[in-house]
Amino acid sequence: MTAFVSPAPGELPAFVPDDLPHFPGNAPARREPPRPLFRPSTTPEPYPVAATGPLAEVTKAIIALTQAPPGICANSVLAAAALATQAHADVRLPGTERPRPITLYLLSIAGSGERKTTADREALIGVRNRERDLREIAKEADGAFRNATEAYDAARAEVVKRGKGDLNSTRATLDTLGNPPARPTRPILLMTEPTVEGLVKLLADSPPTVGLFSSEGGSFLGGHALSDEARLRSGARLSSLWDGEPIDRVRSGDGSTVIVGRRVALHLMAQPDAAARFLSDPTLRDQGLLSRFLISSPAPTAGTRMFRAASLETMQTIEHFARTIEDLLRSIPPTNEDGGLRTLTVEGLARARFIGFHDAVEKEIAPAGRLASIKGFASKLAEHAGRIAAVLSLVADPTCQVVSPDAMSNGVHLANHYAGEALRLGDDARIADQLRVAEKLRLWLIEKNKAIVFPAEVYQTGPAELRSKAEALAAIRILADHGYLSPMHGAAGEPAVVDGVSRREAWRVLDADGYPVGG
Repeated sequence: MTAFVSPAPGELPAFVPDDLPHFPGNAPARREPPRPLFRPSTTPEPYPVAATGPLAEVTKAIIALTQAPPGICANSVLAAAALATQAHADVRLPGTERPRPITLYLLSIAGSGERKTTADREALIGVRNRERDLREIAKEADGAFRNATEAYDAARAEVVKRGKGDLNSTRATLDTLGNPPARPTRPILLMTEPTVEGLVKLLADSPPTVGLFSSEGGSFLGGHALSDEARLRSGARLSSLWDGEPIDRVRSGDGSTVIVGRRVALHLMAQPDAAARFLSDPTLRDQGLLSRFLISSPAPTAGTRMFRAASLETMQTIEHFARTIEDLLRSIPPTNEDGGLRTLTVEGLARARFIGFHDAVEKEIAPAGRLASIKGFASKLAEHAGRIAAVLSLVADPTCQVVSPDAMSNGVHLANHYAGEALRLGDDARIADQLRVAEKLRLWLIEKNKAIVFPAEVYQTGPAELRSKAEALAAIRILADHGYLSPMHGAAGEPAVVDGVSRREAWRVLDADGYPVGG
């Protein structure tokens, strides 16, 4: 192959072999380097740990103990606090007619090895302790329930037998028996991977507060609950639980049931790929579930965590938080038949701060505003701030009747942080799945030090997402279009020969300067 060399004045054009040394007079044009598949994600802002108020010290302690990212530790602590307080009170926010639940849905995004599970385990010690106590209580309650049920069934059968078809007499006697014994409350506060139907079934005889918490949240996000056929139904149900709506359950075998006074906190910890698919789901975005999540995706800490022993003060702080959560769960008041709870109000300076934040957010939702691209989430941002503030107020004082000004300031600060994360992650979520898969193929080619690639090799041994020729070709063509690959051709348009095998479709891998890898 030859390269064209510009002639000197008065000379004819000449062609020289392109493998000759390049001197200033015959230097080829600089090749265009490959173009990025998408704009890299911006760096996350540090989590404002101080704004967690009464939760700040335990958050710092868990950070010190686990060396996990602060955002992961803070989300774990905030989720545990929401689980423990949400059945104590609702909150009436300025401008709303009805009290709102203080339920929080949180999503923590971090890769493998970021100690998500460890941070969550430390934050949930108090919840697990209370669950252990409930199991002991349930042992006695279950025995009493079985005995009462057998006695009731026997008495009912005897009444029917003695009635001998006398409708009025039998009915009157049965009325004196009253209703059958109520099933004891199940000793379950935490679930990891239920279907939404299973969750609703559990709520029929659950404690007033439960949590859907999973340090392997990808299994829930990619499981049956959010499968293609169940996604819209599950999203609607989870949204209604965040809203605190009564739960109507209608089944052909069980009849109909309306469940009131239940609160469900949610904290999922997921790896970036699973989270990206969840956040980019148009069905869940349009349905409104995504706008109910507070999301943290902090910078990784793996590789910086040198050994250090936990201090006595650190362990005491975590133990004190565990006792606080245990006490809050133990003192949950019984709800009335309408599911009513006491209502916290927002007054004085706290009210002024809430209204100021509400109006500032509203201005930014306008088409040219900073929050226009996350309008669905931003429309709930003031409520998120109010819910967080109510949780912090109750942790500080379980008997409080109003949201404190400090708690509202902290709620606004944290809501601002989550808004920043939503903006940043929203940009990432808009990246097409095909581009994400192509990026995985690009990284795989680098890892395997490939100089030539062809479809069969990709779908047989490449990234897990590429399991067919069509998928492999799509990813290869994206990389070629962006300058990472160059198609190979044999002589006179014949198929290229790779390792002695004729390949109709094969590509050379190009380096960062646009030249073939390996020369």
